[in-house]
Order: sequence, then C-alpha cells, then structure tokens
Amino acid sequence: MFDLSKPLDANWELNNICNLMCPQCGRNEIVDGVLRKRTDNIPGGETLDDTDNSLDTFKKVWGNIQHPMRVIRFQGHLSENVASRDFLPICDFIIEQGTQVQVSTNGSLRSTSWWYELGKVFSKSPKSKVKFCLDGMGPELSLYRIGASYEKIIENAKSFMEGGGIAIWAMIVFKHNQHQIEDARRESERLGFADFRLTHTERRGDTDVPYTYKGKEYILQNQDVFTGWNKRVDESLKYLETDELEDISCKVVKENQFYVSHKNKVWACYYMPQMEYLTHESKWYKAYYDDASNTLENKTLYEIFNDIFYDILPMSWGEKSACLSVCKKSCSVKRGSVRGFAFESGRILKDQSGQDIQSHVE
Repeated sequence: MFDLSKPLDANWELNNICNLMCPQCGRNEIVDGVLRKRTDNIPGGETLDDTDNSLDTFKKVWGNIQHPMRVIRFQGHLSENVASRDFLPICDFIIEQGTQVQVSTNGSLRSTSWWYELGKVFSKSPKSKVKFCLDGMGPELSLYRIGASYEKIIENAKSFMEGGGIAIWAMIVFKHNQHQIEDARRESERLGFADFRLTHTERRGDTDVPYTYKGKEYILQNQDVFTGWNKRVDESLKYLETDELEDISCKVVKENQFYVSHKNKVWACYYMPQMEYLTHESKWYKAYYDDASNTLENKTLYEIFNDIFYDILPMSWGEKSACLSVCKKSCSVKRGSVRGFAFESGRILKDQSGQDIQSHVE
C-alpha cells in the first residue's frame, strides 16, 4: 500500500508524556463531572507518562528504516513530543540526514533559550517548521489547553523564530475563542508567524457538559460560526451509524506516510494504532495488534511492511464486513472527516488533480 519507489513520510511519537489536561484529548476523561487522566481504555497504549525514547534508541530505530525519508512529523497522538529529553538533538540528527521535521506542540514546555537553540537547528532546513497550538489569546487559551500559559507560549515561539525557525500559529475554534479569530490572525502577523491556520474539530464528546479540574469549573462548547463544518460532522456521525460503505480514499496512500508509536511499533496511520476496540471488529487487525515484534527495534521497515496486515488493509476498503470503522469514519470519500475544508463556504477543497484534499483534524 506504500509507494516504495518514492521517499516516505512518518508521523512519529517519541513518548507518551504530556504536561496539559485538554478535555477532549484521548489521554483524559470526564468522570462524575471531574476531568482526570485516564487509567484505562487509553488510545494507543496501556499506560501514560512512562516512556521516552532517547537519542541512542532513535538512531537505532532510524537505522532500521533503510528507506529515504522526506518528512518526520511529530504530531502527538498521546504525546507532547517536546517533552522528550533528547528532542532537540533528535531533530538535529534528522535534519542532518536531509529530512524535514514538522512539529505540532502546545509550546508551553522548555525555556526561551532552549527554543532559541531549536530555532537554530531548524534554520538549517528551510522547509522544517513548528506549529504552535494557540487556541485563543490570553485566558481563552487555557480554557481548552488546561495548564498552559498564553504568555509563555508566545515568548517561546518568539525565541524559536529569533533562532531562525519557521513558526505557524494554529487555532482550534471553539465557542469561547471564536470572537478572537481576526485578532489572533493580526497578532500572528505582527509577531512574525509564517502562517495562521484555523483547525476544525470533529470531536463532540463532552461538549456542553460542565466539569471541574482542581476545583475550577469549566464547560467546553462547540463553535457556531462555521455552520457548514458542523453540518458535515453531523452527516459523518450519522453515516457511521449505517451499514453503508462509500469509496475509501486513504490518507496514508495519498501521503505515503506511516505512523511510529512511542513503543516504536509501526502502524499504517495514526487513526488506528493499538486501538483495542478494533480487535473486536477484525481478526487480522487483532493479529497485528497482538504481535509485539513489529517494531523498528526488532525489524526493518521492509520486514514490517511484509506483514499480511498491509496486504489485507487496502483490500478491506471494498467490503462492508471487513472495512474497519476507523477507515470508514476518517477516509470515506463523501462523508469521511479527513478532508480539507473551507470554513466560510463549507466547500470541500480540491488538490491540483481535482481530488479532495485530505488534512489532519483535531
């Protein structure tokens, strides 16, 4: 399912650590009105905050890829990759190999001097960049990014840019910050961010549900200014309840990108790693789930791709009884959630070939 005649991309997690308590993150849950860290049913792994790959381990794992790599994307599934103790030298190592690095971070960890040094590393790779998740300005930021300081993130981003790094301001739109969109856009331009991006979220769990964290009361509400997106999410959720199966346009195939977990296990994409519920849908998924050997510490990437899992997965997209619900949810052509989307018009964006653009959603 991967085109091995071309360089590959990888979405990578170095750890299972994070310093924040975002209410819709798979790391956390609301129980009896209280936000807490999950102790079980954790997407992507059985534990939290106990794994961090060192530079030496990363170099060993990198040596087992044995294929040209175009981009490494550190976009946390369970992790804040910047929390890894060797994150800076790992990025330096990757860039020295001629590979781009793209990072998505809450930006609230580390000192300004550390970010300045990271900027110097990224300055050596013109297409490498860091996306700072700034979901609002001032106090509004910490209504979702619980535990983060807007001022600290801004200072870290400024230091990164002063070191020569390219920074992007990314903003998930909620009701509590939707009034700040244009002010945030102007502020991003004033500070020197290379781009300002609105991020759409399909997550509807625990919205409009009051909860507390450390004695403080919160409520998270969905935005109501981009009604076209809300309609699309509603249609997608209804589609999941049917036994219909539309054509699948796989994000992995289009991007030629695989996923590496904090356990260095390879998966086809970051929507399906180590999902226990999928083991009840498919025997072939369960077989891969149960096989702990398919890591880049134990095998080469080519050996892992020879697993029958990677043969069956693309064949499953044409069969109602075989297609994984996560594939149906994310990558169905008409009603899947993973598509480039114009907020204002509700139009599905097209790439140069006329196909739907696929993009990461929160």
